[in-house]
Amino acid sequence: MKPADATPNATAAGGNAARPARARWGGLAGPTDVRRLALPTVLLVLLTIVGMTAPGTWRFVAIAAVVQALLALSAGMLFGRVGLLSLCQVTFAGIAAWVVCWLNVNQPLPFLLTIAIGALAAVPAGLLVGGLAVRLRGVNLAIVTMAFAAAVVAWFTRQPFPGSQDSVLRATRPTGFTSDRMYFLLCIVVLVAIGLGLERYGRHRGGQAWRAVRSSERATAAAGLSVPAVKLRAFVVSAAIAGVAGGLFTGQLKGSLGSSSFLPLASLAVVAAAVMLGAQSLSGAVLAGLLAAVLPEAFRRFGWSTEYPQILFGVGAVHALSQGGGGISATFPWRRPRHSTARPPAAPAPLREVSRPERGAAPVLEVRGLEVRYGALAALSEVDLVVPPLAIVGLIGPNGAGKSTLVDAVCGFVRGYRGQVLLGGEPVDGLSATARAKAGLRRTFQQGRAIPELTVGQYVNVHVARPLPPDELDDLLGFFGLPPADEPIEFIDVGTRRVLEVAACVAAKPRVALLDEPAAGLGESQSAVLAERIREMPDRFGCSVVLIDTTSSSWPGSPPRSLSSTSGSCWPPVPPPRSSPTATWPPPTSGPTWTSPPPCTAAAVPRPPLGAPPKGPTGPPNWTCP
Repeated sequence: MKPADATPNATAAGGNAARPARARWGGLAGPTDVRRLALPTVLLVLLTIVGMTAPGTWRFVAIAAVVQALLALSAGMLFGRVGLLSLCQVTFAGIAAWVVCWLNVNQPLPFLLTIAIGALAAVPAGLLVGGLAVRLRGVNLAIVTMAFAAAVVAWFTRQPFPGSQDSVLRATRPTGFTSDRMYFLLCIVVLVAIGLGLERYGRHRGGQAWRAVRSSERATAAAGLSVPAVKLRAFVVSAAIAGVAGGLFTGQLKGSLGSSSFLPLASLAVVAAAVMLGAQSLSGAVLAGLLAAVLPEAFRRFGWSTEYPQILFGVGAVHALSQGGGGISATFPWRRPRHSTARPPAAPAPLREVSRPERGAAPVLEVRGLEVRYGALAALSEVDLVVPPLAIVGLIGPNGAGKSTLVDAVCGFVRGYRGQVLLGGEPVDGLSATARAKAGLRRTFQQGRAIPELTVGQYVNVHVARPLPPDELDDLLGFFGLPPADEPIEFIDVGTRRVLEVAACVAAKPRVALLDEPAAGLGESQSAVLAERIREMPDRFGCSVVLIDTTSSSWPGSPPRSLSSTSGSCWPPVPPPRSSPTATWPPPTSGPTWTSPPPCTAAAVPRPPLGAPPKGPTGPPNWTCP
C-alpha cells in the first residue's frame, strides 16, 4: 500500500498506465468475497439435513430455527448496520401473523400471497417506529419500541387472532408444502433469498448509507444523504423481514396463534441473541436461529429450565457489546477483510488549459452578518465572508475561536442563527444540512469520520449521487495518492484517512468545499503533498475551497484572503495596508490571483470578573473581514 505522503508514481505522469482489474460487486469497488457465504452455506446445509431427516419434534424445531433466524436478521441488521436498538421485532411479526389469519378467514388467498401482504402490513408499523427513531437512539429508542410492543400486544388481547378458536377457519399451509418436511424446505428457500438479497443490498449505496449513519449522522448528512430517510428505509426493511417471519410462523402453527406468542419480552430475547451472534450477517442470523430454537428444546429434554438460554444470550450480548458489538460471527477468520492485491492507482494526466472566472464574477458563497448565540454566550457575531468562484479562502484562528461553529452554521448544522448564507446568490438558510450538501456545499470534519467497515472505493461512492465509473474513481484516488479502491479502510493509517475524507468531499464536484483542519494528524511531508493537491482542486474539480486551520504554518504559503479570530488582534500581527501590492496563493503558475483585501478587524469582548454575572454578550471576539 502506498503511504499518504508519497508522491504519485513516475510512470503515471501521463495517466496512461495500465490499470489493474478489480473485482466489483453491486456497482461499488470492493472484493467479491465468497468467504462470507461459506459459514451460512454450511449451517444451512446442516439445518436442511436435520430438518429433512430428524423425527417429527426436531423437524418442528428446525422450522422454528428458520423463523428465529429471520427475526434475528431483522433485529441484527438494525443494530449491526444502522446502530438502532429496536425491541419490537416480534411485534412486527405478530402484526403480519394477524393479517395472514384475517385474510385466511375473510378473503382466502394463496398462502404465499398472504405472507407477502402480511409483510407489507408490518411496514406502516415500521414507518411509525422509524419516525420515532429519527430523533431517538440507544436506550430512549429501546424504551419507546418496547412501549409500542406492549400496546400492540394489549390490542391482540382484545382482538384475538381470526380463526384461532375455530380449527376449520385456521390458516393452512400452501398446496404441496403441507407436510413439515416440505414446509421446512419452503422456509429455508425464503431465508436464503432474503439473506442473499440483504447481503447484496449492503454493497450498494443504500446499504453503505446504513453504515454511514451508524458511524456518524452528521457526516452522513454532510455527504448529501438524508438521515431520516436512511433510518426509515432501514425500519421498513426490518419490519418487512419480521413480517415474513410472522407469516411463516402462522404456517408453522397452522393458525393456532395467540397474543402470548408475541410478548414484548420475546423481542428482548431475539435482540440479545442477535447481538451475541452478530446477526447483521446471514451467518450470524442462522447461528442465532439455531441456538434460539435448539437450546430451549434441549434444556427441556434434560429437565432444565428453558429460561437458561435467555440468560446465556443476555450474558453473551453484554460481552459482545464490550468487545465492540460485532458479535461472534464478526470474529470468524473468513469474515475479516483482506488487504488489496491491486497496485495503487496511477496519478491522472495534468490538466490542460483551464478557464478562469471573470474579475468581478458573483461570489459562489456569501455570508452576511452571521451570528450564533448559545444563551448569553455569543459564539459568532456579525461575521461576513465572501468566497469568489474557483478561489481558495483561508479561515485562520486558534482553537475555540468559532471556526467550526461558522462551518456548522454555513453547512446547516446550527439552527436559529442570525444572518444570511447565500450559495450561488440564492439563500439557503431554510435548507437542511442534507439539502445544502446536495446543492453543492460540502465539508470535512476536524475528527476523522472515515468508516472502517467500508473499502476506499465504497466510502468515496457514498458521497456521490451515482457510483463513479472505475476510471474516474482511479483518477480521483491516484490524484490524492490513495490506496486502491478495494483496500479496507481499517487497514489505512489516520493520515491517509484524512486525505481520503478530502477526496470524498470533492468527489461530488461541489461548488464549495469547506475543509476543517484537513492536515490534523498529518506529518510535515504529508501536509506538503496535501497542500499541493488543494492548490489544484479549484481547477480540477471546479470548486472553491475554504481552508480552516489554527495557523498558516501548516501550509506552504498562505491564502492572502484570510479571516482571523485571535484574541483582539488580526493575523498576521501587522495587517498589510490597503494599498498593498498584488499577492498570490497559490503561485502564479497554478491557481487564481487575488489582490490582498482590506485588513481583518477583531474586537475582543470584555469578560466579567470571576463569579460576577455576565453583562451583555460574552465569548470569542467579534471579527470580520471585508
